Amino acid sequence: MMKKIFALLMCVCLLALSVSAAETTADTTLLGQVTAISGNNVTLAIGTQNQPDASGGTPPAAPSESDADKPEAPPQDSSSVPSGDTSESSSGGSAQPPSGGPGGGHGGLTLTGEEKTVTIADGADITIESMGSSSTGALSDIAVGDILSVTLSSDTVTAVTIRRMGGGKQPTAGSSAKTAALTSSSVHVNGSSVAFEAYNIDGSNYFKLRDLAQVLNGTAKQFQVGYDSTNKAITLTSGESYTAVGGELTATTNTGSVEAALSSSSIYLDGTKINLTAYTIGGNNYFKLRDAAEALDFGVTWDSSTSTIGIDTTTGYTAE
Repeated sequence: MMKKIFALLMCVCLLALSVSAAETTADTTLLGQVTAISGNNVTLAIGTQNQPDASGGTPPAAPSESDADKPEAPPQDSSSVPSGDTSESSSGGSAQPPSGGPGGGHGGLTLTGEEKTVTIADGADITIESMGSSSTGALSDIAVGDILSVTLSSDTVTAVTIRRMGGGKQPTAGSSAKTAALTSSSVHVNGSSVAFEAYNIDGSNYFKLRDLAQVLNGTAKQFQVGYDSTNKAITLTSGESYTAVGGELTATTNTGSVEAALSSSSIYLDGTKINLTAYTIGGNNYFKLRDAAEALDFGVTWDSSTSTIGIDTTTGYTAE
């Protein structure tokens, strides 16, 4: 009898050890945004996937601001801020981790406030997902600002998916973090002055889609802004009147330079996917003015004598 009891106890102990070992070695998956990279070590701001609002922004929560006020970059297109010449320059800036606790949003994620540094194994399977297709990637393809889905085994990453879902004309890997400065140029829409919260990045000005839709409403170039939950994309419908949701043309409290992260939003115009360069600043997406003007066919002008950007809905877009 004692032998049977002893044998039964041994079986129970072995089973418990087996379960414990399985729990220890089981793979786990993390979703997060890259805030720092050092060799094979990648720091992630942990989050859960959410849907951007129709303006292209994620739910309100600011990404981190850059440390120093920098002058605006010289102009490359006619919507840019002048600095005495027409060459394009990069404003640079080091990447900063996104801010926000639970409920904070950035890059299509709701941040939990937790950060985790993981080690990517040399032989890890790295995949890049972009615009509905996938390709094989490498550790060097991971950049600050990227959204990663990582599979870990004992804190070592064995598989990585880099999510680049935006349809924009994206810079090469490693250049996703930019410094943005509030534009000091005046903006006139059909001759009338309008106060926009616009930012200058690498010599070009970036605007919110809903701000543009608000001021173009009632003109020949009006457009509606919506959200397609099936494709998880911002939708633009040309010719339709715009429905305001509140917050359009809201003034900013920013006074210096801020961090701009490459946006991952997909954009559809009249049912067709289009490419618009976009960056996320303060939880909202800002789109390159000339890209939006070309897609929606409204005029953009630059008056260097008065430092004025002109938006003209009586004409179509003309490339420089």
